[in-house]
Amino acid sequence: MGYKDPLFNSSLTLIPNLQAGASSAAQTLWKYYSNGGLAIISGVPFVVAFFCEQRVRAAYYLTVLITFLAIQNVTKLAEHSPRPFWVSPNVQAFACSS
Repeated sequence: MGYKDPLFNSSLTLIPNLQAGASSAAQTLWKYYSNGGLAIISGVPFVVAFFCEQRVRAAYYLTVLITFLAIQNVTKLAEHSPRPFWVSPNVQAFACSS
């Protein structure tokens, strides 16, 4: 793919620049977003907005979301690349999920 290598190489410079001035609050925010961000960002408004009023639409959107995430995870397995912190010592892994 034409974008894969340039994007990865730019991440090796972008990530250390972002991490250089990261406060402990920013690190905590990144940790919680990495581990549960999608569930919080999409889940809470989804439940409030749709399950209370429009159950059929909620079921449709939930099906689309699950299908999208399944395709995303399968393609991640097929097009796997190393993580930036595996390749560059300048990129710090603040925490790893267990």
